[in-house]
Amino acid sequence: MSSRAPERMAALLEGAQALRARIASGLAAGVPWECVRAISHSAPLGRWRREPELTFRYEGEPAGEPKPDLVDKYMGEVLLSAKERLKVNMRDAAAPFQRFEGDTGSSEVQVARITQKILALAEHMRNNRKDFSARRGLEAMLTQRRALLQYMRRHDFDTYAITLSRLDLKDNFARQDRNTRFPTGRGSPTSGADANIVEFKSDRSHETDVVIIGGGLGGLCCAALLAKYGTRVTVCESHYIAGGAAHGFDVKGYHFDAGPSFFAGISGAPGGSPNPLKQVLDAVGESVDCITYDRWLTYTPEGTFPVVCDGAAYAEMIGRQGGPAALEQWRVLERELAPLQSGAALFPAAALRGDLGVLRTMLRFGPSLARVGLLAGRLTAPFSKVVDRCVTDPWLRSFMDLECFVLSGMLAKDTICAEMAFMFMERNAGKSTIDYPVGGSRAIVDALVRSIRSHGGRVLLRAPVQEVLLEGGEAVGVRLAPRGKRGGEVIRAQRAVVSNASVWDTQRLLPPGAAPPAWRDEALQTPRTGSFVHLHAGIDADGLPPDLECHHLFVNSWDGLDAPQNVTIASIPSTLSPELAPPGKALVHAYTAGNEPYELWEGLDRRSPEYKRLKEERSEVLWRSLERVIPDIRARAEVVQIGSPLTHARFLNRHKGTYGPAISAAGGSFPGPKTPIKRLFRCGDSCAPGIGVPAAAASGMIAANTLSSLKSQLALLDALAL
Repeated sequence: MSSRAPERMAALLEGAQALRARIASGLAAGVPWECVRAISHSAPLGRWRREPELTFRYEGEPAGEPKPDLVDKYMGEVLLSAKERLKVNMRDAAAPFQRFEGDTGSSEVQVARITQKILALAEHMRNNRKDFSARRGLEAMLTQRRALLQYMRRHDFDTYAITLSRLDLKDNFARQDRNTRFPTGRGSPTSGADANIVEFKSDRSHETDVVIIGGGLGGLCCAALLAKYGTRVTVCESHYIAGGAAHGFDVKGYHFDAGPSFFAGISGAPGGSPNPLKQVLDAVGESVDCITYDRWLTYTPEGTFPVVCDGAAYAEMIGRQGGPAALEQWRVLERELAPLQSGAALFPAAALRGDLGVLRTMLRFGPSLARVGLLAGRLTAPFSKVVDRCVTDPWLRSFMDLECFVLSGMLAKDTICAEMAFMFMERNAGKSTIDYPVGGSRAIVDALVRSIRSHGGRVLLRAPVQEVLLEGGEAVGVRLAPRGKRGGEVIRAQRAVVSNASVWDTQRLLPPGAAPPAWRDEALQTPRTGSFVHLHAGIDADGLPPDLECHHLFVNSWDGLDAPQNVTIASIPSTLSPELAPPGKALVHAYTAGNEPYELWEGLDRRSPEYKRLKEERSEVLWRSLERVIPDIRARAEVVQIGSPLTHARFLNRHKGTYGPAISAAGGSFPGPKTPIKRLFRCGDSCAPGIGVPAAAASGMIAANTLSSLKSQLALLDALAL
């Protein structure tokens, strides 16, 4: 032992005794234990959170002037090591989420703790870019947090929403900013899912002017215009994402359209399109970046041919496929349609409303009113009445039925003539293009939601309406379905309730006995179209032809054109918008064209083997159709999602998964926006003009105009140069 060892031991002992005396002195003076612990330098965590206003001195020292800034500097968190600081941050972050003292296992606590680890490791990576071990650790933590958040999203959305809000995270599992998702940067930013989280995290009971039930395109168009007019509006959407059938969803890097992907006339400068959806976007100051094209491929029993949006090319196709007689009869049909086309195009949807104010808006169109009056009977008649006078060729008659079926879900004998006259005029005159929105149909939804919110409106997601509230026979608001421990929130409407739900689902939302019996019976007995089987697939694109078309229409037989599974439709939108799929991949969507019987599926358990077998069986026709385009598509498929009528009914909150009402022009007509219940209105494909994207948007415009002043509507017409 060194000769100086006893001296060192004595010095250590003396130091320890002095330290003990100082600690005792601090405690006696009432100094918090956290501050006293810091004296020892043996517990660094004790130095954090030293309150600046707390000061103390050792026994026998003069009081002097307190210097809290120096105390905070030497005893604060700044002196902690990185490891110690991480522990403190994790403890702080987890505290607001703990369900009980010492809780470290609940999902939200784990997410909070992991988030702090991610932030610390990300900071480390910024300074140490070649630390690949840390990079792998960061990726593992991101994966772990994502799994926890996805679990919470499925099982406890309330907690999920609050967790994201408190931790300032984004809801990237439903929607993302397209400028982030798509490297090209094309398209305008989405409204963002974080706004949905903010809406969801608190009690949503409130008072507004107009409540809209359903966030489909009709409801969103109505809400966007009302908000533009200065009306307080709230949209209640039952799904976790707005858009109805036009919403999108993501699976393993593929960004699928749930429903429509064929749009016409939604691009270009404001005021240049007769499409009601484009008119709404123009009116609210929004636009959608689109890729334009002019054709699709049709596969019939006779062969495959393109259909081009050009009058001369369309006539040439008819002559080539149907022969000289078919071409001659088409020319006669074109001449017969000419005056009807002018009448159908005279009054844009923006000029219509559901009250006597429509007489004032019609005056803008002057002497043309008389001409339209003479044609009114023919415009509202079935399209078959015009076809029967001009066409006897079997192939051309079948092809006209096909044109009607893919537009309205019905054959020529049931489709209103005005709809077909307008469609042929726009398509064959070259006045509109076929457009695919960059980013998919959700880009349209994002634009409408963004407009609603920017004008002060609200879009509530996961907000299914349980009941329309009536007082004194008038609609005064809605009650939302209970969620978690919360009872049904109430949203009161000062002016109106607008139902974007189907004709059948609207009746379900009314209190028993509230609807006049005759109206209720008529609504519930409304005939409906069939449903859908969907096939969404992500495939390997290696070796696919570079000139692959986007849209494909398949007809298996001209007999029984509207029979189940006879007509199918497919799109490959990644050919136009490659960002929808990962690099080297392609995205495919095929579906039966509103002709799938719901009765085959009714009552099946979605978890049962029988349900799975039926999905495989009923989707086989879609695989066979796609094999006519990509012969080895089954081998290429990496992601496959099959949707059934039950899927349609569940996610779209749609009566029996139907495409829409099958109201025949031969014996009826779609109703307007008003209902027999005061202050209850409607929009969507259950009212005029009918089924389809342009018609749904038009119904939203008409409902919004009906609820707004004539002055506001006339100003809108001026702005749109109509």
